[in-house]
Amino acid sequence: MTFSNYRFRFITPDAAFVDVDITVNNVKGPDGKLAAVVGISVVFTAVRKGGKWFIQDERAHFAKLPAA
Repeated sequence: MTFSNYRFRFITPDAAFVDVDITVNNVKGPDGKLAAVVGISVVFTAVRKGGKWFIQDERAHFAKLPAA
């Protein structure tokens, strides 16, 4: 799995909006077939509590990958 095109937009010092693309390789689908590459776009808000970052809310969806 690789992360790319990530952006952190800090709303406050303890809250951020994050947008990232994830590429997963060799994924077995529910039909049993192997997908060589699957793209996923993820957007989430993160908050810092007690010095640690936590995901507050997240949404992911399959992304169309550029042609190879």
